[in-house]
Amino acid sequence: SSVTVRHSGYVDPDQTRAKCERNLRLLRLDHQDRPHDPFILFYLGWTELGLGRPAEAVRWLTEACRHAPPTMSLLPKCYGQLARAHRA
Repeated sequence: SSVTVRHSGYVDPDQTRAKCERNLRLLRLDHQDRPHDPFILFYLGWTELGLGRPAEAVRWLTEACRHAPPTMSLLPKCYGQLARAHRA
């Protein structure tokens, strides 16, 4: 195909921060309903890290790794983000 798709929704830092804050609010609502869901916990951590809050990210990512089954495809990425959060 000769079609090119350019996604520019995260180019502007202010817009990116606003989207992350929106996502965080929605993830927190999901977390109330499913507090041990490793996907929700992972994305809470990833979003907090993206907002420059590594301490909060460590908390969420630690929980995500703890609740993720060993065969979960997200688990290696979870440990990677957890290491990144600790470094930050």
